[in-house]
Amino acid sequence: MHSKYKDYAFIITLSYLTLGLFYPLFGYVMALCMLTAIGISLFAGRKWCGTLCPRGFLYDKFLGQNKKKSIPAWLKTKQARYGFFAIFMGVFMWRLYLTGGDVYAIGSVFITMGIISGLIGFGLGMLYKTRSWCAICPMGTMASWFASLRAKPAALTLAADCKTCRVCEKSCPMDVPIVSYKSTEPAPVADHNCIKCKVCVSTCPRGAIA
Repeated sequence: MHSKYKDYAFIITLSYLTLGLFYPLFGYVMALCMLTAIGISLFAGRKWCGTLCPRGFLYDKFLGQNKKKSIPAWLKTKQARYGFFAIFMGVFMWRLYLTGGDVYAIGSVFITMGIISGLIGFGLGMLYKTRSWCAICPMGTMASWFASLRAKPAALTLAADCKTCRVCEKSCPMDVPIVSYKSTEPAPVADHNCIKCKVCVSTCPRGAIA
């Protein structure tokens, strides 16, 4: 069932963005996705990003998965992530303010910001790895923040008997340095870029990641 969702979830994004151009109220679907992502992050970190996000699956569908150049180091820095968040959310909130509370205008803001950010994501996905957008996605940034509120943030666990073959890192769509978390005890891979897609879990030849 989950595999079928991943195959067709991109239709959700295409549908509400396209219909939203003519019927702005469809923009509230994007608002619902945002609230759902935040809610899930409270107990499962960025699981929404890797297992449910229809935009992410849109990129996977049309750009292929994990077949591009590595995500640039600068794009994964706090400066880039927080800087983009501040600019994007600043423009977003300002445009919401200008609507004067009109429900149709608010819906249009969600649609236009969704299209703009979607195009940025496509551009990054064409230049680098497909999910490069996820490194600076404002929702991903907020999900990381909310996940950090937990006493023990949800994370994958790397077993102590990992052989550092780095197959997991080569398959990771977010270029997470998984092996760097290795310890003499099972260690959490608590990287803010981890989107919980579990590609590393399925590719590890020793089953050292869970």
